[in-house]
Amino acid sequence: MIITTTPSLEGWEIKAYLGPVTSHVVAGTGLFSDVAAAFSDVFGGRSRSYQRQLASIREEALSILEQEARYLGGNCILGLRVDFDEMSGGGKSMLMVTAMGTAARVTPTRQRELGPGPTKFVPAADVQLRRQTLDFVERAEAGAHVFHADGWDFITKNRVAEAAPYVLAHMKTLLRTGLYADTANRVREYLASLAPEKAEPVLFEAALDEEAVFRLFARTVIHQLGLLDLSKAVEALRSDDFQRRAGALQLVRLDPAYYTPQDLSRLEEAAAIAQSDAFQERGQRFTKEKTFSSVEMWRCECGYEMKADVHDRCAKCRRDIYGFEKGEMNAAQALPYVKQKLEVLRGLFSESLASEPQ
Repeated sequence: MIITTTPSLEGWEIKAYLGPVTSHVVAGTGLFSDVAAAFSDVFGGRSRSYQRQLASIREEALSILEQEARYLGGNCILGLRVDFDEMSGGGKSMLMVTAMGTAARVTPTRQRELGPGPTKFVPAADVQLRRQTLDFVERAEAGAHVFHADGWDFITKNRVAEAAPYVLAHMKTLLRTGLYADTANRVREYLASLAPEKAEPVLFEAALDEEAVFRLFARTVIHQLGLLDLSKAVEALRSDDFQRRAGALQLVRLDPAYYTPQDLSRLEEAAAIAQSDAFQERGQRFTKEKTFSSVEMWRCECGYEMKADVHDRCAKCRRDIYGFEKGEMNAAQALPYVKQKLEVLRGLFSESLASEPQ
């Protein structure tokens, strides 16, 4: 994404102006008082902590602005403007960053050399942050206790994407114990701080994990943060592994941050797979003969046998005859959701095309 403060772009032709885009990011309370108190961090009238905080929230605002531009189909933002505003009240202060610009679609007018130029300098703060990141990851990998208050603050404020696999592994362990309420909020806050392309891959794999409670947690966060990659979910539906197919079926019921016309064909494929033999019964139905009658039974994959008219789930492992865990929809139950979503999207995209000038 090309982002510039100028209204035009040398060497590029503007094909379309797509409209204004805006983002707002508000820093946590106590920012200014915390910085003012850190006299040891101030030299020459400047605070390194304050500068890092400003850079962090500015980058987050630009990241949101970029997502808005991509949603409109743009590959460039022109006329960028970033404003910083302090809001105070009740003895507390907050900092709001507003970024705005015009989304546009541009094409190069001549052959351009891609890639950044040579680095001329590296701020010492960046070196320090990288060292702290490497130290955190090394200690987490070694099994050290890194998920304390300071650890969470560090990886969240600095958006340390390398910590994501260890964060989710830690959450998975806590879910087994049931002692995870506070940590779940910290995990969501941390993942929300990351760029979507950093958080989505680890959450996607977690949503297909073999442990049902962990899958449910990951799906909940994907839904809350709008991080569904529909193309990857449909690809997982084609997997030879039933567990991945079952997890992907739960995902296609969710919504991404926005839909594109290409998602219509993806949802159509998802509906077709849901109706195929990819989700046929995995348990076995049979009739048990008695002296004066017969009883319809079914045998779960785990080997447990039950009366078909009494138990729709295994009394032992809690799976249904299709192999789905409790709290998950099987294909027959999920299919109406997918078809309804398809119908709505077809109507909305048709209206959008009809309203475009010829």
